[in-house]
Amino acid sequence: DRAGFWQVEVVAELEGTGTQRATSAFEVLEEPALPAPGDEALPTRNHTLGAKGVPEEAIDSRAATEGEIPDPELHRWTIAEAFRQHVPIVVIFATPVYCVSRFCGPVTEAVEELAARYDDRAAFIHIEIWRDFNAQPQVVNQAAADWLYRNDDLTEPWLYTIGTDGVIVDRWASVFDPAEVAAWLDDLPPLP
Repeated sequence: DRAGFWQVEVVAELEGTGTQRATSAFEVLEEPALPAPGDEALPTRNHTLGAKGVPEEAIDSRAATEGEIPDPELHRWTIAEAFRQHVPIVVIFATPVYCVSRFCGPVTEAVEELAARYDDRAAFIHIEIWRDFNAQPQVVNQAAADWLYRNDDLTEPWLYTIGTDGVIVDRWASVFDPAEVAAWLDDLPPLP
């Protein structure tokens, strides 16, 4: 309920190993470091399919390993265009190939599955983190930097839901429950 350094302790009974304990410290800031629910979302002009001068792997890192963008339906909209048309948005910031946490591929695929089921309810957008991962120094896509780069730190993956008014409804770091996002989508009217 207030800013500062906090610690959490988890105690669990695990079959075969008995009681296990783990602790971790974390900092709570006065204000969120990244865009948060209730904030105005940034009207970003992220890379889309066919963007001039943009390599496919800067649109989706899997293009570098698979030879094509595997989920084109996630690369048709910019956040700015969805804002202009007052379309709800589900946006995943992730780098499926270069992800440190290894959650990026699975969460991007989960958003792709939601897009297949709810393409009549929202704009589904994947924003690749890296414009050029192999450059020295590495180059971050501007859209990812605008949303996620703070104090020389970049975290990913992040999933955001954004309402027709351009206000962030919710966000999740690393993992999310697709059923929770589906419940939000179920409550939206079909797009005109």
